[in-house]
Amino acid sequence: MGALMIRSEFGKAHDLRVSSYFIWSFYSPSAKVVEGAKSLGIDLEALGFDTDRRKDLLRDPHALISRVAYAQEQSRKSDRFVKALEYAGQAARQKMLD
Repeated sequence: MGALMIRSEFGKAHDLRVSSYFIWSFYSPSAKVVEGAKSLGIDLEALGFDTDRRKDLLRDPHALISRVAYAQEQSRKSDRFVKALEYAGQAARQKMLD
């Protein structure tokens, strides 16, 4: 997962007019990709299947489902995507006034 995919997902989220956009990755993306996603208002989290926690994740699917549901709810509550768009809009308006 890299910048091209994140920008593509941003475009989808923008077209869908969502207030939050959440991506789960089976494998751990780099910190740079996670930060890039956050700067665009996208919540990107790794499930950790590429870590030593893989066996625990597979052993207890209910815990995994609970973790996913909790993270999605937190993403919805934060409205990170819509806030990022609002900030970008304010910055664009300010540039036009300067």
